[in-house]
Amino acid sequence: MKTDLVQSASRQPMSFSSLLDRPKVQSTFLEGHEGAVHSVAFLFTIDGLFLASGSEDGTVRLWDPASGKHLRTQEGHKGAVHSVAFAPDGSTLASGSSDGTVKVWNGATGNIQQTLKGHKGAVHSVAYSCDGGNLASGDDGGMVRVWNTATWRHQHTLEGHESSVQSVAFSPNGLLASGSLDGTCRVWNTSPWMPARALEQNEGLVESVAFSLNGKEFASASHGGDVQLWDTSTWKSRDSLENNRDGIHAVAFSPDGLLLASTGHDDGTVSLWNVITGEHLRNVKGHHAGVGSVAFSPNGRVLATASADESIGLWRVIK
Repeated sequence: MKTDLVQSASRQPMSFSSLLDRPKVQSTFLEGHEGAVHSVAFLFTIDGLFLASGSEDGTVRLWDPASGKHLRTQEGHKGAVHSVAFAPDGSTLASGSSDGTVKVWNGATGNIQQTLKGHKGAVHSVAYSCDGGNLASGDDGGMVRVWNTATWRHQHTLEGHESSVQSVAFSPNGLLASGSLDGTCRVWNTSPWMPARALEQNEGLVESVAFSLNGKEFASASHGGDVQLWDTSTWKSRDSLENNRDGIHAVAFSPDGLLLASTGHDDGTVSLWNVITGEHLRNVKGHHAGVGSVAFSPNGRVLATASADESIGLWRVIK
């Protein structure tokens, strides 16, 4: 683990939304994976804050973000791990892999509970519904599969994309979104399961989708380098956050919905935006290669990034 600033008692962590006032940002980098890190996900429980990571080395690792300590390594996939996601209650952790499977791990022990099969090609994204009752996974074949987490049986296959599904995300109000290299985002109703609408991305090749925690905002990021913000009450694009660098691989909203983080630049830059105004607030740098995943902690005080430089970045706002 390496840190570029030593945090003192006078440098207390703050919410990332305080970036609106442009304070300092502290970075710490966690090392241990033996390949590019593709995905990160947070979990907060009564036992504290935890971070999971998935890597090209085929492993899932669990970390203590407060200390930077590596807690355990979970092995079982036969290919790169592209996506990790915690169940809302922390009882399980799901991972999607280039081996075409989704593995479900016991959140307490790290043991494999289930191996979900049926995808055609690599699984690029996994996401739990907000109530934890469903798990969605998207694959190379353009399919989104939905699994019942009580039985772990496959219950729906959502079709419509014409190319690889790179990202899936649930909203708190009963929607599922998927982003694909066919240049579209598809939005699905979950009760009953049926298509709701298709959204065209300005620059095509959708790499990432995300809902704000209240479900009122939706973001889609493209390989062409732009992020579109959508108002979910009308599904009209209300802003396009132009980024004149390389394609954007991941987006995430802060828990209060005021900030959006976007990543993907070959130089390891993470961009932070004001969601309300569309203003670019700042870039944070520290990685030495592209960043493929980004996640805010549930309290909004830590931002985690997964990079092709084989490290995980932890970013904190300090006074």
